[in-house]
Amino acid sequence: PKPPSFFIGFDLGQKHDHTAIAVLERVAVPTGEFDHTYGAPVIRPELHVRHAERLPLNTSYPAVAERLASLCRSMQLRGHPVTVVVDATGVGAPVLDAIRRERLPAMILPVSITSGGMPSYANGVDRIPKSDLLKRLQLLIQTERLRIPSGTPGARNLLDELAAYRRAPKRNGGTRFAPVDEATHDDLLTALSLASWAAAKVIR
Repeated sequence: PKPPSFFIGFDLGQKHDHTAIAVLERVAVPTGEFDHTYGAPVIRPELHVRHAERLPLNTSYPAVAERLASLCRSMQLRGHPVTVVVDATGVGAPVLDAIRRERLPAMILPVSITSGGMPSYANGVDRIPKSDLLKRLQLLIQTERLRIPSGTPGARNLLDELAAYRRAPKRNGGTRFAPVDEATHDDLLTALSLASWAAAKVIR
């Protein structure tokens, strides 16, 4: 089967947080080199951010699902497989049900974001520490496998969130990726990290 071309990360907001959506596209980028063994140009797979959006506060579950469905169908019409990674933490369960009722032309991957521990899988849901999601995103950025093209819708807000995160020391040693203060928004960053978690598997 054709590997997914688009990955949508979907971070569900709470009462005072926005629901956020981030869309990544897997892009084959020529490196300018030539592989004489295979007789073909060398291609480097990258992830390009195509869309980043915060939905208004208190957006209803059906409206959230409808917005996601609209994005999925717009990409599916272009003939590209779509994977949607949904934050199933807390209020995520009823929203996930609403999304499934939309019968999206996409693979739906529910993820429960945890505060620590080891990644695990149970009852159809991946449980992943937030630190693991952010580390994978950070690695993609550092190795220039993830790019945010100029003119991308919502790019300014996403870049502001990325700029507000720094390496911070842990009490028990080591470092973590954390916002500079508690008031910093990270909804788009979380949505992007969810999309990146799934997308990283197909660009290795």
